[in-house]
Amino acid sequence: MGFFLFWTPNFLTFCLFICLLIVDKRTGIRDNSSVETQRRTDMTNDINIGDTVRSFDFPAHRDIEGPEACFIEGIVEGFTKVEGCMRFDIKATRVVFDGVERDFEEGERAFPPLNGTPTNRGRITDGVVKIGEAA
Repeated sequence: MGFFLFWTPNFLTFCLFICLLIVDKRTGIRDNSSVETQRRTDMTNDINIGDTVRSFDFPAHRDIEGPEACFIEGIVEGFTKVEGCMRFDIKATRVVFDGVERDFEEGERAFPPLNGTPTNRGRITDGVVKIGEAA
């Protein structure tokens, strides 16, 4: 009976908290100084209206070919506020999902957050990469 006493919701919450501290220590997510440095450099990125960009769907995957390639390429047509944060307004010219180029509707758009935007999971977004200058 004593063993099961430890497996209460409070004990499980404590264990989860300890695990998160360990992860934060290893990844440096909670190191506010490095987050501020990232934010300053990433928010001043050099992506402008008219530039061609590639917006990756997942932070861990930057593949351009193969089964894990997921991205949209397009032209930055502006910047807009969506769901409380500033985002790129990208008109799609190419869409790849699961490594396969797919058809898309004329005028299809993507609205990824500006690089340098903090996420609710402690990351700083950086999924939009310039691949061409405005003409």
